[in-house]
Amino acid sequence: MIPRVLARAGLLAWGVALAAGCGPKAPPPVPEVGLTPEQAAARLRTEQARRLRIEAVYRATLPGMMAAMPAVDIEVFAQQPDQLYVAAKGFFEMPMLVVASDGASVTVYDALHPAGPQWKKGPATAQALNRYLPAALSPQDLVHVCLGAVVPFTRVRGFVEDDGAGGYVLTVERADGSTVAVRAAHQTDHIREMVFCGPGAPADAGPVPSASCPIRVQAEDLTAGPDGLAVPHTLRIEVSRGGAVDVVGLRMKRGTVNGEAFPAALFVVPAPAGGTYEPL
Repeated sequence: MIPRVLARAGLLAWGVALAAGCGPKAPPPVPEVGLTPEQAAARLRTEQARRLRIEAVYRATLPGMMAAMPAVDIEVFAQQPDQLYVAAKGFFEMPMLVVASDGASVTVYDALHPAGPQWKKGPATAQALNRYLPAALSPQDLVHVCLGAVVPFTRVRGFVEDDGAGGYVLTVERADGSTVAVRAAHQTDHIREMVFCGPGAPADAGPVPSASCPIRVQAEDLTAGPDGLAVPHTLRIEVSRGGAVDVVGLRMKRGTVNGEAFPAALFVVPAPAGGTYEPL
């Protein structure tokens, strides 16, 4: 039976209400003079630590395997550092596809397979996840994207203090040598964009996404709660594939941030009764 977590009383619900204004647009924030790369990195890590988990339902537009259903509701439970549950819902709220990761393994329930329902298991890698989700990001990366948090990194590679739009750009290096260019807002440190590049990508990779920097994530509608914590209500994920660009759109319908911790069992799709997983 596919696991399901019921809404918990007392959790702070996040709406997707945006105020519509008719007056002139406010100018972008004045850049902070003297902000250093070290300070920017520390602030992004501080914001990362504040975002523990999110439970949300998104209206998603998906390319590829779900082209026959261009818009679908996606239920997401994401918990730091790398626990992820994603369920694509069909008619009568029945899950068509469930992908879960406990940080070590990815388990899958696929009701869309031509041969009938499939249960699969494999390593918690971007490659394994990419077989079912249209963006080659690891479970850990997807958790941080949903939370509006910087992905884990080992050191700073570059810094632009003023991006000309009220923000800064911090380029960070990861343990595998890949880099991520993080564009964040001054004052709030809300992340507006992350560009994922492979190891050895040139400093100026040109237009993205591209072969060397295949994924760009753009975040919008960063509506802050009373504590100033904001997560993106709109995500646009662009993925370069053989010269073409696939676009995944996620629009939050409802969500809860930093509520009660999710149980570990949620992040494993159980094998069918009396059966076993097929290798992923």
